[in-house]
Amino acid sequence: MYRVHICTGLLACITVCTDDETVFDSYNSICAEVIDLIDLLLSHEASCRQTSGPKFSFDTFVNVPLHMVGQKCRDPILRRAVVRILHQYPRREGVWDSELMVKVIEWVMQIEEENMQDGYIPRWARMHGLIIEKDMEDRSAIMECEQPVSPLNGETRLRRTTVNW
Repeated sequence: MYRVHICTGLLACITVCTDDETVFDSYNSICAEVIDLIDLLLSHEASCRQTSGPKFSFDTFVNVPLHMVGQKCRDPILRRAVVRILHQYPRREGVWDSELMVKVIEWVMQIEEENMQDGYIPRWARMHGLIIEKDMEDRSAIMECEQPVSPLNGETRLRRTTVNW
């Protein structure tokens, strides 16, 4: 798991050091490694567990890394692998609920892939400034972000949705 934390730490450092979302495109191999390691860990854990269903942990060793990869990695295959893992192994880690993370990543994919060209999301179409206001008791969240309107100018639009899980 140390490798997952190192990779996620690298992605977090890049996030605070740049506002160019295309920078993450060169880290797809690291994102794939995080996905593979977590998938391996969870499949092993599931084969050893006596009970089925969602799991709770105070540690955030799965949901946070998968959330970061799902949000920052624009490779459609890798993003869908993140969604598959979160669906397959539901869990709550502190305040991080995997079912909510699925809703977040699916929404981000939906709005960014509206402008996908040949499997690539151009710089101008990438969202930024994601805010999630959660109501854990009602199992609902309001999500919003900004997304450029077109490649022609710097105009952005606010994207907003409400989800339940």
